Amino acid sequence: MHKKIYGIIVILITLLPGNSFGLDKHVAVFQKAKSEVAKGMYHFNEMHYLAAIEFFRKALEVYPDYYTANEYLARSYKLAGYTNLALQQWQILLDMAKENPLIQNKIDMINFRGSIYSSLEKPFELIETAAYFPVDLGRFRFSSPIDIAIDNDKNMYITSFSNGKLVKLDPNGEGIFTRTYSLEGKLYGIDYRSGLLAVSDFANNKVFVINTDGKIIKTIGNTGNAEGQFNGPEGVCFGGDSSLYIVDSGNHRVQKFGLDGRFILAFGQYGEYEGQLNKPTDVAVRNENVYVTDTNNKRIAVFDDSGNFIENMIPAEFAVPRGIYIQGNLMAVSDEKKGLFMYNMENSQSQWFTSWEGKKK
Repeated sequence: MHKKIYGIIVILITLLPGNSFGLDKHVAVFQKAKSEVAKGMYHFNEMHYLAAIEFFRKALEVYPDYYTANEYLARSYKLAGYTNLALQQWQILLDMAKENPLIQNKIDMINFRGSIYSSLEKPFELIETAAYFPVDLGRFRFSSPIDIAIDNDKNMYITSFSNGKLVKLDPNGEGIFTRTYSLEGKLYGIDYRSGLLAVSDFANNKVFVINTDGKIIKTIGNTGNAEGQFNGPEGVCFGGDSSLYIVDSGNHRVQKFGLDGRFILAFGQYGEYEGQLNKPTDVAVRNENVYVTDTNNKRIAVFDDSGNFIENMIPAEFAVPRGIYIQGNLMAVSDEKKGLFMYNMENSQSQWFTSWEGKKK
């Protein structure tokens, strides 16, 4: 009789509400993760993929086995352009769902695209991921955009030539601030490096070094043709040796400064021969070499970081080459009349890009 009573007591104890604590805690954790996923899905559907990534990651920090969060994190990585992270995330999903042919297919497709990148007839593929229209940006609208820089947090800084405005947008295209540094300014080139931005004012012959809040740290230059003076500064680019290169277009040269505003050297002069420039527009730095779009001579002029001429590059028949950007072996040159020229400096593969051809993400 005592054994039966003891057994009944044990059963009753296990059924008491207090012993559902573990289950309740599990449900609470899942609900918190579910809330983060809902936020992530909102941004995913709005094509705000960077924001979506953050919420899906928060969900997985709370509940690592949440399949939907893992899947949409992988999708968001891919759509935001982080192919390697997407591949890692799909592999995690494959481990969660063994022998899932759909997931394996996505992994295979990513690997396949990577393996044929350099062997395609068109070796470069650009895909439009977002478009921002000034009319939709309210007080953050800009007109005649000239140049753009992106910081480590993927915020965008856009220079407006016609109204001299600098506009900062977050990764989703939402306005953060606008700055105007003079009433008659016409902002042109911009570059970012290690928390600092350099912005050229074409009209006032100045270059501002500012922080990411838009506050001026240093002002460089004034009007003239002497060392440290400008006649229409355009492209700017930070060098690897804590320096700043500025295209002094009207004086047909490039000037190099320290970040403290100290003049270091100038190179180039008006002309069409080696080492000469004719209305240069932009500048990019790769290792110890400096690449200048020599606009009116329709070529790329290459110098070392001491200003010594190396060569003239004419990898394509340029019409009006203006902007230039280099990352790794990839050189991109914008031609005012012909479009965007993509050039692999390692294997000399090249391609003109003139439209999105319907490819959007």
